[in-house]
Amino acid sequence: MSILQRLAKLGIDASRVDLSNMQWIVTNAGVGDVERIMAETGGGVVVRTFDDAAYHNALTALDLLRPDEKRWRTATRNWLGLDVGIDRYDALYRTSARSLR
Repeated sequence: MSILQRLAKLGIDASRVDLSNMQWIVTNAGVGDVERIMAETGGGVVVRTFDDAAYHNALTALDLLRPDEKRWRTATRNWLGLDVGIDRYDALYRTSARSLR
């Protein structure tokens, strides 16, 4: 079932939902560090189960979120900044190289 079908099932008129200007992330749990990233950035909602109640709760939680670009920028740099990426890949490659010896 598509997101628009689920919105309709929850009684939300999907034609009135403007997804083009959406500032939030909705993601499912259990994918890498996404839950920790969402908790630290406050930039979205994590859906833990795939049922109507969980989707309804996610939409309600999205309604409560407020833009905080300074927090988002700072928190995402801690996770996704170039310096962080370089350090993580360097550590990964060094660990991999040691295991090949």
